[in-house]
Amino acid sequence: MSAIDPLTLAVIQAGLQQVCNEMDVAFSRSAFSPVIAEADDRSDGIYDRDTGALIAQGEYGLPVFVGTMQHSTGELIRLIREGRVGAPEPGDVYIVNDPYLGGTHLMDVRFVRPVFVEGELFCWLQNTGHWPDIGGAVPGGFSAHATEVEQEGLRLPPVKLFKRGAMDQEIFSIICSNIRVADQRIGDIKAQGAALAVGESRLMELLAKFGRATLDEAIAEIRARSAERMRAEIRQIPDGTYRSEAFVDSDGVVDEPLRIALTVTKAGDTLTFDFAGSSPPCRGPMNSVVATTCSSVYLAVKHVFPDVPINAGTFEPLVIRRPEGTFLDARYPRPVSGCAAEVSQRIAEAVFLALVQAIPDRVTAAPAGTSGNFALGGFDPEKNAAYVMYQITGGGYGGNADHDGLSNGCSTIGISKTAPVEVMEQYYPVLFRRFALREGSGGAGAPPGRLRGPLRGRAAAGRGPRLLRDGSRPFRPARRARRPRRGPERGAHPPRRGGVHPAASVEGPEHRHPGRRPGRDHDPGRRRLRRPGGARPGARRAGRGAGLLHGRGSRSAVGEARVMRYFRPTTLADALAIRREHAVTVLAGGTDLYPAASARRAWGDPAQADILDISGIAELRGIADEGDHWRIGALATWTDLIRADLPPLLDGLKAAGRAVGGVQIQNRGTLVGNACTASPAGDGIPNLLALDAAFEVSGRAIAAADFFTGYRATAAGPHDLVTAIRIPKRPGRGHFEKLGARRYLVISIAMVAFAVETDPAGRIRDARIAVGACAAVARRLAALEAELAGQPLAEAPGLVAAHHLAGLAPIDDVRASAAYRMAAARALVADGLAALSRTSDRRAA
Repeated sequence: MSAIDPLTLAVIQAGLQQVCNEMDVAFSRSAFSPVIAEADDRSDGIYDRDTGALIAQGEYGLPVFVGTMQHSTGELIRLIREGRVGAPEPGDVYIVNDPYLGGTHLMDVRFVRPVFVEGELFCWLQNTGHWPDIGGAVPGGFSAHATEVEQEGLRLPPVKLFKRGAMDQEIFSIICSNIRVADQRIGDIKAQGAALAVGESRLMELLAKFGRATLDEAIAEIRARSAERMRAEIRQIPDGTYRSEAFVDSDGVVDEPLRIALTVTKAGDTLTFDFAGSSPPCRGPMNSVVATTCSSVYLAVKHVFPDVPINAGTFEPLVIRRPEGTFLDARYPRPVSGCAAEVSQRIAEAVFLALVQAIPDRVTAAPAGTSGNFALGGFDPEKNAAYVMYQITGGGYGGNADHDGLSNGCSTIGISKTAPVEVMEQYYPVLFRRFALREGSGGAGAPPGRLRGPLRGRAAAGRGPRLLRDGSRPFRPARRARRPRRGPERGAHPPRRGGVHPAASVEGPEHRHPGRRPGRDHDPGRRRLRRPGGARPGARRAGRGAGLLHGRGSRSAVGEARVMRYFRPTTLADALAIRREHAVTVLAGGTDLYPAASARRAWGDPAQADILDISGIAELRGIADEGDHWRIGALATWTDLIRADLPPLLDGLKAAGRAVGGVQIQNRGTLVGNACTASPAGDGIPNLLALDAAFEVSGRAIAAADFFTGYRATAAGPHDLVTAIRIPKRPGRGHFEKLGARRYLVISIAMVAFAVETDPAGRIRDARIAVGACAAVARRLAALEAELAGQPLAEAPGLVAAHHLAGLAPIDDVRASAAYRMAAARALVADGLAALSRTSDRRAA
């Protein structure tokens, strides 16, 4: 046992985890592709310098990469030792996507960076990111009819993409010459490399604090303790042999099922996994490389024992016999594009079905079992550019002895998310008509499986390349669910099954996909994707079985269920009466209410307040000129504001509307609703402070400065209703500056609103400046406003100093540190004043 003290060990373990988490966040925040930036199809980790064994992996990374990245780092080390790859130097970054060298499919591209301390190699940093395209026969890389890996895309052995910190332009040119939309990959490449640079910087801080010797000792001790903890968990499993099987419906080329046969042997503190008897290698792309096969076993076991920390020690008690001669040990040139998204989930299912025989209370029934990948590529005439769209969708989880399954969860092998509809519509020429849970897709029983689907896509009107036109080709790589999802068989109960066939339709009749195939129709129209739900276990939940209704696969308890009441008055008087008599949540646009309610339901908490829908009250609509002020009704949307003929003083408010989110959010969201959340990051709030606005609250007026009383708190009482916002008419011009991590659906890191009046000579008569997202409540910069009075607007940017922001109190979170927010706010204030000066100069000219 190590002599290192427990406190130091815990701090170092948390520090290593934080290094990986920061790499994950940096990668997502700086990536260009929605599949990385929004769906989080990526992972980062730290690996042993000699063996490539996993030291730590980010909590936000894709679990299936746990084993593959460890394997690929080991393969890189082997090739370096054999002299087949150049030796590492500081600043080098290797790129590799060869699936047979510890990978998954070709689209998962890995970057590996050596970390040196005083000239000696200390460890390796690696990340994996899913590129939307890597070349090959079809956009997105999931070639349904591929019979060899070259048809799936560009295969890269380990090569140095960065040498001593500088990109090798020749290697980069080779990559760009062999993939689609190459001009967009430079952003992802820089993001992937930058994430590793962030990791090295944070790791150096840890080394500076504790020293190399202490860190080495701690890493060894953490691994040993994780191994022992996993052994302790395994010892609780009864000794014995447990057999199971799972199936992949077809390989996309030969319409026959592929069998995964698994024998799990538990002896003492070891679990042995043997896939003997599984189907031989297949012709189509449903082969799995050994790294993915092993990683699928690892993550399935980790699902069962979630409290064991992730590192190489966690998997020491797991013995996996290499499945030679089967489709689970693909060798070159077998195609493998389906291994990560589909086959890995079948492997995990086989592990669950084996272990549930030994520990039924700790294992869930089968989940949806597919990542629901959908790729679409073509040419967008409006942007005059090619595009490749890649979409991941969720599915239902299986229930277990204690809990219902999760609706619309990520796949078993990942924590990736469905990219927001608004983001996909902004990036690609598509319009989503519906995104909802599928009734009847979950397995019945107690507890039930959960729901998913359908996702309907349609080309956006007037955007040129409508779905299946101009060479656009859809491809649905998910397997066809001929076999419904299964629950474990226990006692006299038969297997419980859930799930419905994934299907797609184009505008008219619905067509089931025969396995994995590309679309061949090139007519414009709609496309509907439906995902399977989860199964449920065979045992009833103790004490809660009676009276449960499971006809739709969702939970509803007779006698316990609360009926949500919905009110939609058509007059303000009726609305105020309802507000006084009932505890209701007010619904205007729904852009805040619906996400909050969906989040509660997803985690099995359907309880929510009654709804007061004010959308039918005509007098709350519109924007009116009422003499000395503008009146903005509670139902006026951001789009209404943007399109309204308003004076320059309200330019900042309009700019906030354009920055609040995508067009769909602008069309539904309201200024009043945004303000009533009292969120520190509410886009409209700084503008209302700068404009000296007032709120109409149940017949009385409350100044904006008095309305916001604290974090998500306002002066409005529980029975009040905000009916409008009044903005006094004044000369001057408004402006708005906002910094966020992404262009759409962005949550502010910092934002600043301005209302500035100048005299004919260009000197400031009056300046009102408010900063948001840098304190619990947006704040006016009174000291700066006073100092700017009488100063030339052109010189104002240079007058902004740190002490002017002294009243702010930004926080540290995943988006930015407090120090960064403070610096950003100061820069935005200066930038906004400079922009106002330029506007003033143009008007004078």
